[in-house]
Amino acid sequence: MMRFIFYILFFLQPYLLFQQNTDYFKVYNSLIGNSAISITTLTAKTYSFNLPLYKIVTDTVSGNLYISTRQKDAGDRFYTNKGYHLILNKNDSACCVLEESKLDLTLAADYLLLSSDTKSARINRKFGYEQFEYPSKILYPILKNNSGLTYNPTTKVNGQVSLSCISLNDGSVLWSAPVNKEHDWNDIVFLNDSVLLLAAGGLHAINIQRGLAWSYSLTTHQRNSKPYIYSLLNPITAQKYFSQPYTSDEEGRVNQLASNILITDSLIYFASANKLIALNKTGKLIWEKNMSGYPMSKCVLQQHNNKLLLINLGVARYNENLVVYGNPFVCAFNKFSGDVIMEVKNELKNLLDITDSQGSKLLADKNLIIEVTRDAQVKTRIDLTEEKFGNFLEFINGNTYFVEKEGFYVPLNFINDNVIYFKTDHGKVFGMSNNNVEYEYHFTELYQLNKKIDGKTLISQKNKSLLLSSNYEPLQIFNTGEKALFHNNKIYFPEGRLLYIMNVNELK
Repeated sequence: MMRFIFYILFFLQPYLLFQQNTDYFKVYNSLIGNSAISITTLTAKTYSFNLPLYKIVTDTVSGNLYISTRQKDAGDRFYTNKGYHLILNKNDSACCVLEESKLDLTLAADYLLLSSDTKSARINRKFGYEQFEYPSKILYPILKNNSGLTYNPTTKVNGQVSLSCISLNDGSVLWSAPVNKEHDWNDIVFLNDSVLLLAAGGLHAINIQRGLAWSYSLTTHQRNSKPYIYSLLNPITAQKYFSQPYTSDEEGRVNQLASNILITDSLIYFASANKLIALNKTGKLIWEKNMSGYPMSKCVLQQHNNKLLLINLGVARYNENLVVYGNPFVCAFNKFSGDVIMEVKNELKNLLDITDSQGSKLLADKNLIIEVTRDAQVKTRIDLTEEKFGNFLEFINGNTYFVEKEGFYVPLNFINDNVIYFKTDHGKVFGMSNNNVEYEYHFTELYQLNKKIDGKTLISQKNKSLLLSSNYEPLQIFNTGEKALFHNNKIYFPEGRLLYIMNVNELK
């Protein structure tokens, strides 16, 4: 009898918690838009939460949505450490409210992980209760063997907190490796099914079952306490090339003076503050290039038309901020010998954005756009006079921005696919062809690609979204411009404290 009572209390706990805390949100139907081809209005099931939405994770196996909310400060600019999580079931009913200071939510194979800056916990994906708390934060879940990389303060090698791999099942330590916590991670990629490459204070090959296979130490940081200027590098570009967790909490230290890891032609390439190296897959050094004469910082390493292209961004991480560090430059190397083929310095000041265009690389600061061509030549595309254009902000993808033409909403590249588009602080988007500006739009005229949905296209601007047919004709108009989710054959529009839910089958 007691076992039965315990079973009921244990498994119904999330439901009891949910029933006792109905003030977390309200549910109602609300008007969200109208049809563009009839007089029909659109209503959506709406969740109104008492805290702003922070993160939504979709689970394709169960059909659930895992939702995090998080309080903002008095200025409504920054998130605080107050928040809660809940599960939205496939039928759009909510359950399992869990108040928790662990606000980062990650879906890792069979596990739902919640993390703070120092701890992670495993959450039951069906009922929402905490099953297990790990002794430290899981920085990188390894799905292939249900494990995770972490820095446990009690696990040390030679007196230093070392990298550990723990089982997500029970938290037991599977192995430890001498990878210092104070070296920020620059990149982490799989070399093969069983070996990870981790760039942190060098380059380390880690067998996910056994631990460190080989290691190559390199300089990727510098101690310096002088003041720095915040970088204006496009955050989307920065996130594209560098999205690894920050592990160092040491003050007065410039980190991430290194590149991504590049694997091509059976060789591994990596750049640091003092060297560019090429290794084979067993860790044997093939060649190295002394980079001490270059103002190295965070950089992008890519294969470019059978050459090795290094784009130094002129930024670094300092006390959790991205700051200007050194000057941007571009170099091309022979990838089999390390010989320099081309180098360009002092062209750009503070790099703001990078993009690809028909096999070339385009780089820009606020007044200049340069191109690295297919054959690794560098040429100036345009000098941007502030009076005429304003200051450059970012490149615009002509395939993902749309404009209205005679009642249809077409991608910019539908008009001309040989144009480079960029946005300036004048609130305008310019299109450049053959070094001449031939197109000009106000940014408020444009819509950005939001989602592709069953042969239709959802595009959005600030407070408005359009659902387009396959021939770019508007079908539905929504009064929201936020990034949508497509899940369970429904569109979910998160907006502030609201979540609108529309069934795609109802959108004709």
